Amino acid sequence: MVHKRRIMDVSLPQPPDDPLAPYDLSALCDGRRTDFPLGMLVETVKVILNDVYLQEGLDFLLAHKQGQSKVELRRAPRAGDKLVVLRVPARKSATTGAHYESSHLEDVPPYDHLPKRVKDNIAREQWPEALREVVHTSTSIPETGRYVNLKNGLIFEYVIGQKANGPLLPVHALAGARGKEDRPFHHAHDAHAAPPSGRLS
Repeated sequence: MVHKRRIMDVSLPQPPDDPLAPYDLSALCDGRRTDFPLGMLVETVKVILNDVYLQEGLDFLLAHKQGQSKVELRRAPRAGDKLVVLRVPARKSATTGAHYESSHLEDVPPYDHLPKRVKDNIAREQWPEALREVVHTSTSIPETGRYVNLKNGLIFEYVIGQKANGPLLPVHALAGARGKEDRPFHHAHDAHAAPPSGRLS
């Protein structure tokens, strides 16, 4: 008689102390489950399955209910698959805003703290959408290309698999946002120009 493998403990894996750190949900993958609670209310999330970044709307949906968020994958990951999520916590209230921003600055700065060249290309209302493209510190670069560091504004070429040395946003994502002044980014990306003058040595 063939016995199907059952997961006895369906509780959430212990989340990391830092809410912005990668959260490993691999233990919940069983070949049938498609919904994965995130353990908090999030503003946005990135989902990485077997080291491949999934696309929201195409590969998964983000849902919120009763103060909690979850992702719904189009296909159930198999047992043994590696499923990791990168969560950006939602702002809960003005009273916790200072604490939130303090932890938020450890990886992705809040909009007001972004480098000028980033804010010139992405309006405040576009920022939540742009956050979905961020490659977080110490995670692997998903695609070879030019990325802008969200802490110092420097643009450099990174190769797939390389570890991010800070919160990075693909240059094409900034240009694609069609912000107030996206021409410099189109120029830097299309012409493969060197990092802009005035960069830190």
